[in-house]
Amino acid sequence: MKVLKGVGIGCGIIVAAVLGLVVLGSLLGTLFSESDSDSGRQAISSPNPSQSITSTPIVSTPTPIMDSQPAVAPTNPTLGAAPTPTGVPATPTPVSTPTPTPVPTPTPTLVPTPTPTPVPTPTPTKIIPTPTPTAIPFLAVTARELLDDYESNELAADLKYKGQWLGVTGVVETVSETFGVAAVTLTTGDMWEYRTVEALFADKHKPLLIPLRPGNNLRVLCQFSSYLFGTVTLDNCQLHQP
Repeated sequence: MKVLKGVGIGCGIIVAAVLGLVVLGSLLGTLFSESDSDSGRQAISSPNPSQSITSTPIVSTPTPIMDSQPAVAPTNPTLGAAPTPTGVPATPTPVSTPTPTPVPTPTPTLVPTPTPTPVPTPTPTKIIPTPTPTAIPFLAVTARELLDDYESNELAADLKYKGQWLGVTGVVETVSETFGVAAVTLTTGDMWEYRTVEALFADKHKPLLIPLRPGNNLRVLCQFSSYLFGTVTLDNCQLHQP
């Protein structure tokens, strides 16, 4: 506002000066006109042939053309820089571009590969092998015949059976184990029979004895061991097909 006000005052001074010059020119023109009029009258009343009438040209002072733009007040070095007029936009302050913050790359998490659980292989069910006929020579006899021989004459029976391999056929009464030794008790099959044949088996033959039940007919291949109080004991037995 102060600059505009100063500019207006300067323009007013210039206009006043121009108007003063115009008025001064008009006054001078008027004076010259009156002087010329007086000189003419004097010439008419007393003409002087030696003198020539000289006309004084009227000089018109040109009116200065005012520039449409306002004058800028000069800068006074002692007062510093001219104040920036209000309303004129100032030079924009450069806006600093923000530096982008680097985004950290996420470290991939290693997922452990699960260890496959081993599937246990099912153990095949043991198949009871069918006993094969042995090449051992034996004496075939029934449990009844063996017990009757010892009941009638023990000495004669020892001579006949002692140390021999016998193929004894009888009826299963019990399947048991005494002191870790598997045993199958055979009888004659009579209801009131008290006499028995005790067949003893090694550990390797135990699986073959599992299916046996009382009342089954069975043939065993054994080595005669002893006779005591109506019981014949057989050793090293194995199942034998008739």
